Amino acid sequence: MSHHYNVCQVAFLNPLFRILKDSNLNSESLIKKSKLKYFDLKVDDNYVPLESVYDFYIRSKQLAKGAFFKGSNLKHYDLVHLGAFGDYLSRLPTLYSILYQFVLYKSIYQTNLNCNLDIYGDTAKFSFSCSDKFSAGRKIGESIFMAVLLQLFRRYTCENWEPDEIHLPYSALGDIMDLFPNKECTVISNQTSFAIIFPRDILYRASHVFIRFSNQTFPSFPDRSVSYTIERVLRSYKSGYIPSLSDLASHFSTSESSIKRSLQSEDTSFSKILEKNLFEKSVKLLADTNLSIMLISESLGYSDSPNFIRSFKKWSGVTPGIFRDSCEMTYDDNAQIAKIA
Repeated sequence: MSHHYNVCQVAFLNPLFRILKDSNLNSESLIKKSKLKYFDLKVDDNYVPLESVYDFYIRSKQLAKGAFFKGSNLKHYDLVHLGAFGDYLSRLPTLYSILYQFVLYKSIYQTNLNCNLDIYGDTAKFSFSCSDKFSAGRKIGESIFMAVLLQLFRRYTCENWEPDEIHLPYSALGDIMDLFPNKECTVISNQTSFAIIFPRDILYRASHVFIRFSNQTFPSFPDRSVSYTIERVLRSYKSGYIPSLSDLASHFSTSESSIKRSLQSEDTSFSKILEKNLFEKSVKLLADTNLSIMLISESLGYSDSPNFIRSFKKWSGVTPGIFRDSCEMTYDDNAQIAKIA
């Protein structure tokens, strides 16, 4: 995937939101000043453009003045704060089982993230890197993932655990070293990727909490195409806001022509994807809620209900009212069948 179209899951922002709140800083005001203001950040599995996330990172760091990686704030990077996938990982029995999931579903939090686990005799190495040069070196994002890993390792060791070695892909240590106040580990800079080197036996220690999920899986970002990525981002915009191609280009920090070319190469267009998104949302609202046609049109961002009715009829061949009636009839028929059975 082109570097312009990488995205980040909203759940990965939760630690920063919690730290800002604990620091008595107004995260809502900060969000309103950033590109994230257009997105629904209350849904953990929404995806937002990574460039918009970096915009928020920079603003947050300036406001928090280095508070993100203080020892007292590391508790916020625990897996249980990282949405459904993080909660699932936190309940696995061993460190190995969790790290394996990170390798297997490497892009579930951020689509440009690569993770690997290697074992050499009595030593293990967990490494991660950005798959595109454009994102590499965005140190606050990399430090956040390192903080998550550190808290993860401490689940199976002790509160002040530090790895044997840390590998960094650059020479300036920056925020990452604030995560290791004891400085007992060896730091090796200018490596090919970030890495934590640690004793192999840690991998197989049992957690004090283990609740097995039944048949629960969390696939990674399944389709790396630009069209699928844009579909996921459009689902994440706030209700009542219809983004334009210009908006989308701004939020990805790219150009409209670049998006057009990318979508043309996949035999689609922004207008087709947007209409599909609006149709899916309208179908769900008509079938699952009692909202009036006027309120549904407003929640989708239409200026008036006649415009929405015309659009819906173009997509489906029937008006929203007729479609809703057909949904109610199907529901009644199914209920009657269930009653007879």
